[in-house]
Amino acid sequence: LTAGEECKAAAQALSAFTGTGSGGDCIPKNFISMAMAIAIFRGENGVAMVRLKSGDWSAPCAIILEVPHGGSVQPGQDSVLLFMTESSVLALVARTRLILDGTHKFQAGIYSASGRIDPMNDIYAYVRFNNQFTPASLLSSMAGWGVREDMTRHARWHGFEVTWADVLMNKITVDRSSIGNALYLVVNIAAGGNSQGVIEVNGRKNFADLDKLPTRIGLDGDAPRASVAVPAGPTPAQLAEQHQRQQQEAMQQLLMQQQMEQQQLYLQQQQILQQQQ
Repeated sequence: LTAGEECKAAAQALSAFTGTGSGGDCIPKNFISMAMAIAIFRGENGVAMVRLKSGDWSAPCAIILEVPHGGSVQPGQDSVLLFMTESSVLALVARTRLILDGTHKFQAGIYSASGRIDPMNDIYAYVRFNNQFTPASLLSSMAGWGVREDMTRHARWHGFEVTWADVLMNKITVDRSSIGNALYLVVNIAAGGNSQGVIEVNGRKNFADLDKLPTRIGLDGDAPRASVAVPAGPTPAQLAEQHQRQQQEAMQQLLMQQQMEQQQLYLQQQQILQQQQ
């Protein structure tokens, strides 16, 4: 899949976590507003974005979820990880080892709108399996799972000369309109229209200071490159097909926005009715 196709799939997956799921479960808006980074997985493959100092989200990068001891993510599982601390985001961008409840503390995600963010917790995990929310009591089994860059998919998206940090630190120009528009839209709506912008609550900011990272970063102190070749440039026929696909995606994004706005209006109406009762 192309970066645009994967981001569109990630947007659809995220919308299921932030809408009205079974029992009304959804990721609280304030958790997304205060997240320093977010990763959305369909199976083991995912898309990650980091919040920049400007408050904007970075371009998306390819990420992978690893199960220890030769295990694998079950088909039909969608997962969302919210990175809430600077240390977890710096580890993510620096491509150092990041293990749930190993290198960084994680907790099962909270669904209550009145839930409080634990300042000592690095990552919140939310899981849906076969379109149903997985109970928090079962998410302890994710302890030991790892998160890392998917170098092959990353190179296919951005080219093998572009490092993971180049993208997540916004050091390169990426055509966001053709890659992540749908995802940015869903994240913004899920946060109540406030997913972009710098927020500070009780002295805690919603972005990590990426300037703390060394100039060259990687698993071994360097910035390794992906080991796949950059594909040849598109032919005129491929460009025409790409243009048609972008038009179709733009229409689908518009429809998705309208659906999310209708859903948000419905929730507001329900809240008003409950208050009146």
